[in-house]
Amino acid sequence: MAADERKSFIARCVLDTLNVSNPNSGPWARSASELESWLQAASEVGDFLEDASVMVLHVRVVPGGRGKDLAMSTAISPPTNTLEGEGSGVVFTKQFTAERITDRNVSAAVAVSSLQAPPLDALQTSLKQLYAPLLQGMGSQLDPKVLESLRALDAQLSAAAARAAGGSGGEDDTSSVRTPHDECEFWRRRAMGGGRGGNAEEYWAALMPVAEKLGAFAQLPMEEMRELLEPLQDALDALHRAGYTEDRMLHFLRVLGAAFDAYVQAALSKVSLWREPFKKVGKAVRECSHLLEAWEGCTARLTTTFWAGSWKAGRFSDARLASLQQRLSEVLLLRRVAQQMGALLGEGGANGDGKENGAPGGAIDGAFGAFDGVNALRHSEYSAPAWEAARKAVHAALAPSEREVALRLQSKLSTSGLKGHALLRELMRYKELATRPLVFQELAPARERLLGELEQQTEALREEFEARTTSSKALGATGKNLPEVVSHIVLAKQLQAKAAEMAAAAALLFSDLQAVGRFKGKVEELENYMVDYSNSQYSDWCEEVERDLQDEASGLPMQLTGKLMEVDRDDADKLLRVNFSDRLVRFLREVRLLSSLGFKMTPLVQGNADVAHKFYRHGVVLKQVRAGRASARARECERTGRV
Repeated sequence: MAADERKSFIARCVLDTLNVSNPNSGPWARSASELESWLQAASEVGDFLEDASVMVLHVRVVPGGRGKDLAMSTAISPPTNTLEGEGSGVVFTKQFTAERITDRNVSAAVAVSSLQAPPLDALQTSLKQLYAPLLQGMGSQLDPKVLESLRALDAQLSAAAARAAGGSGGEDDTSSVRTPHDECEFWRRRAMGGGRGGNAEEYWAALMPVAEKLGAFAQLPMEEMRELLEPLQDALDALHRAGYTEDRMLHFLRVLGAAFDAYVQAALSKVSLWREPFKKVGKAVRECSHLLEAWEGCTARLTTTFWAGSWKAGRFSDARLASLQQRLSEVLLLRRVAQQMGALLGEGGANGDGKENGAPGGAIDGAFGAFDGVNALRHSEYSAPAWEAARKAVHAALAPSEREVALRLQSKLSTSGLKGHALLRELMRYKELATRPLVFQELAPARERLLGELEQQTEALREEFEARTTSSKALGATGKNLPEVVSHIVLAKQLQAKAAEMAAAAALLFSDLQAVGRFKGKVEELENYMVDYSNSQYSDWCEEVERDLQDEASGLPMQLTGKLMEVDRDDADKLLRVNFSDRLVRFLREVRLLSSLGFKMTPLVQGNADVAHKFYRHGVVLKQVRAGRASARARECERTGRV
């Protein structure tokens, strides 16, 4: 007996929609083959296909003896939600009844819908994401009143879904929250409706400042999105302080992460990552990467600093955004390597890379063809194999040009006239290219010579530093009119930064050279010396200032506690005397500059600085008044001839 293809169609739709064949979908009471046989033999399926009066076939998930099972009826049954996934299922409806359903027209005659619990959410989602866009796309063909009715229906469904969720799960229910806007609407409705106890009004007050922007999240320009981060952080902090539960906050943070993921992908979809000039692509990718870094910083500050002690889940880390950030880095790396190769090959004139726009050309033309049909922004575990295959193909396409590129880079470095640290910086401009295995190997002699120069330079840096710090004339390069202690510390921090830069470069560019261990030791010794010197200079300054503040003979404490102004009664003209001296001005300046360099003032120094700063502005004004009076007196004397 030939199989009934119509029943096979029904069975395949059910098994595929409910993912029965996937072992990760959960334990099933019966195997996929057993369920398929049961579906094809069920009398309800035959009634639906043969009886014109039966318009619906509902296959739903129910609890079974050893896991989930299926049940069937020719009427829609409301879910009871006693089992995870129960109530979900597949609904078949007839499109028309005038014709018999055959194996040829079954796909057109039968409409297939998946049904997920709760029904209100399913209906709202279908309306908002499927039918509303389709109907709105009809434009003038549709009566405007229909669109108004759709919007009204959507609003009513949202309100009904929120009320249903509130009634079943209360303020902890997140089943209706799929977007940041949904979270705002959830609390707005509860607050406007008077709530059912709880903190709905406080939560809505916290979200209200960002609700409008969250509602238009996907449409915000990049600049506005960056500006949104700070008020969004404030809103999340306000929610936490108002008693927002940790589970709901974690859910909200993940919803926001998904929204940022979608936003970045939409923003970069407007750019051809592999065809457009590197300058344009690099700018777009870096903007998105910086946005993700800024958002990660917000969540890190909230969960580790602002909420320290009350937040039990530890630092929040969004694996989804971390994966996207990694993919953006890989895209940028590939484009930068190709751009650097094109630039070096272009200098020879044979294979120009279009220096004006950074577009790859010549020997590397077509290398990115491997990404045709591969969406580089898809970063799930399922899309990873396609990405990896394309990435390896690009590397293979670039490999034949690497030896020529290495020779040209070596020639460029040798003819640059640069030495030591300056040459290191030039090489670091090509670090992505220089660390590719073949180029790295070809540059070994040049890298070894550079390492020797850097080792000698490191030894000379300390001697040069000691010479400069013992000669006041040599400190002018660190800044005009800086106090001596600040000049010394600024110079030390400059050399400390240079040592750190060389240490980082050593790990990247010299890891295979024998002398790298000795070089790292010298760089680390120099860096530690600069740190100790800066701390020593600051400690000496603190001791000197604290000694002056406690010594009446120094005059500094008297200037801080005495009168800000007085009139010289011994002077015939009763001139104003301002007691805010230049020593106090210098003291304030030193405190400000040292604080900006990261030093924390002692309580005695900070307390006196606060007092001095409080009266500084008034002292400046009084000095200007005194100078004006003195100038007026001089002019009067000159006019009258009085000496």
